[in-house]
Amino acid sequence: MTTRDDEKTILVCDPCRDDIRDRQLQVCHRCGARGKIPLTFEDQCRVCRPNRWHFERAISLGNYQNQLRQAVLNLKRRGQGSAARQMGRLLAQQEVCHAEFFDALTALVYIPVQWRRSLLPKENVAEMIAEGVADVTGLPLVDDALEYNRVTKKQGRLSVGQRFANLESAVSVRTRIDLADHILLIVDDVMTSGATASAAAKALYRSGAKTVFVATIARGVGIY
Repeated sequence: MTTRDDEKTILVCDPCRDDIRDRQLQVCHRCGARGKIPLTFEDQCRVCRPNRWHFERAISLGNYQNQLRQAVLNLKRRGQGSAARQMGRLLAQQEVCHAEFFDALTALVYIPVQWRRSLLPKENVAEMIAEGVADVTGLPLVDDALEYNRVTKKQGRLSVGQRFANLESAVSVRTRIDLADHILLIVDDVMTSGATASAAAKALYRSGAKTVFVATIARGVGIY
């Protein structure tokens, strides 16, 4: 299967695609988590019901487990740009292009990395995934739209409440970027608590964005 040309082939076999996207599980239409409890479009799962995120809706390929978890971990290794773009194309083909909000989208942005945490520049996995999404959708990718304006603690070591507090006002839109009235899709590799995506969405709304959605490779929650 290809996207627009032979150089953009998605090298993911059918059994792996089926494992990534477990069709036996229900999908929460608010946060993208998979579960066994049937949901209507208006319902929210137990994971997202207590949250007050700033984005409208999140979608993903599947829960952060099994082969999808391993795929995401592999993307974090240096030199995995081609694989990240392939996963972005898969995300676009299987989820983004079928979302009810797809036709309204005007641009893509991605979650930035915190360069100051490392002596060496880091590859931005979210950026490369977003490039793959752009390949399939044809949507413009706004490069370096978002930035961290202060150093934050690592999210993985914090509770859910601490994660949101940790990122409060930590993300902003670069001053040279004009996103007024845009309907945007934030792209990242994993969404767990949603604190990072929510902080990014809040910054985008403050800069004048009309509506903000989120797309990630994986949703980092257990099966509800």
